[in-house]
Amino acid sequence: MHHSPQLKPIVLMALWSVTSFILLNPLCDSTVAAESLQAETIEIAADEVVTTDLFITAGVATISGKVEGDLFIIANEVRISGEIGGSTYLLARTTQVSGTMQGTVRWAGDSISLLENASLARDLFALGNSVSTEPQTQITGSLNVAARSLDLQGDVVQEARLAGDDVKLVGRFESDVSLAIASVSGLTGTDSETGLTIGENTNFGGDLMIQTESEPTLPTNLQVAGETTIIPWGSAGPTSKSPGEAYLHQTLLIWGQLLLVGFGFRIVLPGRTKQYLNNLHRLPIPAVLLGPCYWLLVMAGGALAIAATVALSIGLSFIELWDVMPLVCFIGFVAVITFWGGGTLLGLILSPVLTGVWFCRTILSWLPGFGREAFLLPVIAGTAGVAAVAAIPQYGFIVWLVIASFGSGAYLIRAESEPPPAGRYRPTTRSPKNRIT
Repeated sequence: MHHSPQLKPIVLMALWSVTSFILLNPLCDSTVAAESLQAETIEIAADEVVTTDLFITAGVATISGKVEGDLFIIANEVRISGEIGGSTYLLARTTQVSGTMQGTVRWAGDSISLLENASLARDLFALGNSVSTEPQTQITGSLNVAARSLDLQGDVVQEARLAGDDVKLVGRFESDVSLAIASVSGLTGTDSETGLTIGENTNFGGDLMIQTESEPTLPTNLQVAGETTIIPWGSAGPTSKSPGEAYLHQTLLIWGQLLLVGFGFRIVLPGRTKQYLNNLHRLPIPAVLLGPCYWLLVMAGGALAIAATVALSIGLSFIELWDVMPLVCFIGFVAVITFWGGGTLLGLILSPVLTGVWFCRTILSWLPGFGREAFLLPVIAGTAGVAAVAAIPQYGFIVWLVIASFGSGAYLIRAESEPPPAGRYRPTTRSPKNRIT
């Protein structure tokens, strides 16, 4: 399944913004003095000073004066040319800032602009459709932005983490810069295939990491003090494992999980484990043929439970017996979970494990002195084989489904007594005529 490249960083930034707005909101402290303003148009004049936290709800909000505390704004349009002493939490359609902000800034909106001579003393976190900074903008803290369009032309002192479709960088970045850029076409700029434009003489004081779907074109006079790394989408980054290492890691991960399932089922239901393995040993071909029937029964059982619950609920409503309705719905819910959830877990997880155990026990039973009742070695070897097959890229899941279908049919075979142990040597009995009396 193909995921949009810009989706992950933007979603993470959105979740972070919402969480920060809730957890870091000083409103949770009822002892903090605050002033609240609500009107269509609100303006803090240039000679006005607000000594407390300020909460504003407005159509248009203009801050030309000074706010010594934190500033909270929900508005359609915001203009800030004054000074904010505390942190700023802002949700607006359009925002323009040309003033000074001493605290951390968290913004979300359609258009966010830092105009010339705007100054941010702490970190900036922004989520929007369009985010831009003009050449003389100063951001002393870190820059964390996710937007469709990014036009950054100011100076950033600390690390910059950016994500967007159309990114333009013209300025000075004194620390590391990481970019996550979607692959788009039809954009104007230096590199229209990747949506990335880096201006001439742009300076990067640390490492530059660009994650994009196609190779970007970088200026010949690009100044990067650290390393420049280009990471294709889908790669785990510069520390990603080789294909062999990734396959081995995936195999070991699946193997550990299957071992827990195998030993857990053996400890909790030892009788069912023997019955399952016995059914596969006696009738492997019927188990294969009955595999699809098992899945049909699981789906039909869940559907039947839903239909019965709905029908019973309708019948009870006709006789106005409402008191037992919650109990009926609960029983129906448990039945559906049992058939669909439990049946799927048995078929997709437990069946491959026990099928691998049965296969190894069958092979090992031909070795001298190996009893078919042994479980430790077969479960270790069997789950290792199933894990190695399941970890095969692209085709492993298909093989896993085939193994699951093969083993699931053993659930539908009638249980019989355990056959005698398989092996090269069989016990002998003394003839009655030779018995000593």
